[in-house]
Amino acid sequence: MALSNREIFNKQTRDSASELLAQQVEKFNAASGGAIVLRSASNSGDYSEEAIMAYTAGLVRRRNVYSTSSPSKVVISEVLKTSVKVAAGTPPVEMDPHIASWIGENPTRAGIRIGEQLAKDSLADMLNTSLGACSAALVTEASNFYDYSSTGKLTLGAINEGSRTMGDAFDSVACLVMHSTPWFDLMGANLTNAAHLFDFGSVKIRTDALGRPIVMTDSSGLVTSGPTRYYTLGLVPGAIMVEDNGDYKQVMVDATGGESITTTMQAEWTWNLGLKGFTWDKGNGSHSPSTATLITGSNWDKIATSSKDLAGCVVKAQ
Repeated sequence: MALSNREIFNKQTRDSASELLAQQVEKFNAASGGAIVLRSASNSGDYSEEAIMAYTAGLVRRRNVYSTSSPSKVVISEVLKTSVKVAAGTPPVEMDPHIASWIGENPTRAGIRIGEQLAKDSLADMLNTSLGACSAALVTEASNFYDYSSTGKLTLGAINEGSRTMGDAFDSVACLVMHSTPWFDLMGANLTNAAHLFDFGSVKIRTDALGRPIVMTDSSGLVTSGPTRYYTLGLVPGAIMVEDNGDYKQVMVDATGGESITTTMQAEWTWNLGLKGFTWDKGNGSHSPSTATLITGSNWDKIATSSKDLAGCVVKAQ
């Protein structure tokens, strides 16, 4: 039996959204140097928890070969790293199939266009939210934060000072993430960043003069208010982990009673967010968090013993 226009529309929207997002995720992981990792998962429940071995101090001691005393013991312990599930969805999207048939357009083409936009918007949402959460967590961890905002706009020197906060682990920074405003400030200061790696919707990736990828996106999580200032992140490999849970669900319903039959589409899905060196505070942040809750630094607790083992560093500039 042939599919109806509504079923074709539904299938095309689902397929184009999932296929486009899957294709672009692979490109993004490679182009960002592995600092921001997007991958598929099937997390159940409100959180995903992983027990990891904590740093054990005192593993090396000085022996006295002439002593018969027993040395003090050290205890190996574990810490729990928690990522949090984020619920997302579309508002009800109302369409008039009669309009498509009136102008002679195949509803399938409209479904593909909606799917493409949804794939771009959902990727931008995951990236912008995770960047906001990461910047908030690192700012809260003052040892990895360099405030240049009282001096001026972002410069190479400010990025260097931000990297200095990580000490001899500075070269672990694999990727820079910034808003377009400080990006153009660097361009205006004659910094050449011409290599074009990857574009997808509102997210753009370039490289700096040292060859490190620069992710440039106008994320609200990289902007402060009163007065406006900008965060630039220096991220290490695996700094941000975004897991698509593969539970995308879409429903389309026809409605009568008006001049024309209308069709309403609504979709929902979930993804998990985790930050290197931090765990989600279930007591403070709770479950099914809002964007505001996710980008509150106190909702991410440091579990790494050394600040060098966190997601990276952050610079604040005008």
